Amino acid sequence: MIDIHCHILPGLDDGADDEDEALRMASIAVSDGIKYAIATPHVLTPSLSPEEIRIKVESLNTLFNHHGLDFEVFPGAEVGFYSDLSNFDHYHLNGGPYLLLEFPHGQLPPTAAERISLLLRDGRKLILAHPERNESVIMEPKRLLDLVGPNVFVQISAGSLTGEFGPDVQRCAMYLLKQKMVSFIATDAHSSHHRPPVLSKAVKVAAKVIGKDTAKQLVTTNPMQIIDGLRV
Repeated sequence: MIDIHCHILPGLDDGADDEDEALRMASIAVSDGIKYAIATPHVLTPSLSPEEIRIKVESLNTLFNHHGLDFEVFPGAEVGFYSDLSNFDHYHLNGGPYLLLEFPHGQLPPTAAERISLLLRDGRKLILAHPERNESVIMEPKRLLDLVGPNVFVQISAGSLTGEFGPDVQRCAMYLLKQKMVSFIATDAHSSHHRPPVLSKAVKVAAKVIGKDTAKQLVTTNPMQIIDGLRV
């Protein structure tokens, strides 16, 4: 399996504190059947440079290899919905055309559609991170239909499907699955104990809604297209 949303880079955000924690997270991921992950630290301003992310990724992969872990991370970022960045291209997932955009948790901004249209310029493709946890979308999931299009994809959190964020979020995630609006399930892992990198439980839940083959596609085929920079 492949996780496209994981806060495993140590010391960059509210994810892994250090390399030991990153190792623990990687071990959990491997035990769960995850082979690849895209490291997506929070980026709100240019203070976290793409070069710093790349160096951290290379360092972690060396560490994982040293410890015999069959696990590899790729560079990326989770860019805030209203981040003030001069060049978003530098924060695309593994250097491809996809930008992981952190969906706001509160009310849906009235300018959301305008913001998305702006970010879609220059051939960019967007992945909306965990919109099922947004208050407006929870209350009225159909509102997301106005934002999702040919180049705008939806990633839901594994924990949303397993009920870790409560029944309302779980119902919303299930609705989005049934409406075939979801392209990815990801962990949004932050540590080995709080939101660990586990996908298998969510895949089993999703399989009951959309079938085993389609559920598997959300954590294998589709994510691999992101790593390769290809069309989902």
